[in-house]
Parts: sequence; structure tokens; C-alpha cells
Amino acid sequence: MKSISGWRKRAKKFLPSYSIKKLNKLFEKEKDPKLKLKIKTAILRKKGKTLTEISKEISKTVSTTEVWLKEIEKNKFDFYGEHKKTKKRGKLSEKMLKELNETISNSPREVNFPFMFWTNRLVQLFICKRFKIRYKIRNIEYIVKSLGFELEKPKRKCPKYSMIEQRKFIKKIKQEYQIPLTKDFRTPILVKKDK
Repeated sequence: MKSISGWRKRAKKFLPSYSIKKLNKLFEKEKDPKLKLKIKTAILRKKGKTLTEISKEISKTVSTTEVWLKEIEKNKFDFYGEHKKTKKRGKLSEKMLKELNETISNSPREVNFPFMFWTNRLVQLFICKRFKIRYKIRNIEYIVKSLGFELEKPKRKCPKYSMIEQRKFIKKIKQEYQIPLTKDFRTPILVKKDK
């Protein structure tokens, strides 16, 4: 019983600059369901409810409830704008797409990549390096397809270029951009679709 009464007393010290009325206003204004739930957690804590009572009411585990309360107390609702802080991945503008189309219509060597053909991974690297935008490989597939390219598997390896130099380049790229590149020449390459 002592621990519960102690918990209720400490509730008064929880977020001293926020009254229950102020928290209720935040709750009413908020549209994001997760943040709304976090505000509700703060309201229940402010009312002196125990962790078990709060977790039952918000349908979360006691450990999640405790983590949320600590986060709220530590950050004083700085997390409140967390959904605004997370930046969306950049998008290629029409101008960028046009430049990308022109670039991958030519050899990768024209932009200082020691490869004969473009692959999705190489396009991913080029976009990251040139436009400072990171895309997952699945998105790269959609982008190159929208530009009129398709993947085609080469028939044989090209012995003309030094594998040692290629390995050095791949190692450098992996370290610099954290983008894996396939070093096998049998990787499907991009070719322009026949219209």
C-alpha cells in the first residue's frame, strides 16, 4: 500500500509545468494516434494511476508504459513533434529524373564509374552521390522502369577490365556510401526498352 501512495505522491511532481487541463487540450488537438496515446499516458500518470492501471487502460505492456513515461518526463514533450522530425526520403524532381535518364543512357564510365553497364545498384549509388538522396533498391527498380529501362542478363563475363581494380572500387564504395555493390558481371544490367 505504501508503494501505491508513494506513486500517487510522485505523480504531482510528474511534468510540473503541465496541468491535467493542459494535457487534455493537447490530447484533443493531436491527430497522430500514437502521440495521442502517449499524451493519454501522461494524463493518467498525472492523475496518480499506477503503471499497471495505466497499461491496462491504454492496452500496452507495463514495460512500454514505463518507457513512455520516462521519455515524456525526460523530454518534456520534445517528442511531441517526433513525427515532424522524421524526414521523408527525398524525391527526385523532374529535372533530376531527366539528368538521370541522360546519364544512364550513356556508359557509367562517363561519370567515373569503372563499369561497362548500369545496374540498379550502380544507379542507386549514382543517385546517392549526385543528388544526395538515398533510395532502397526496390524504389530504384521502379524509377528505372519509369524511365523506360529494363533489366537484362548479360550472356558472358567481360575479361577486358581488371578484377583487382573493380574490387578496390567496390570496397571504397561500400565504405564511403554503405551501399553494397555486386561484383559479378552476370548481374542483370539496364537496357533501354524498344518502343
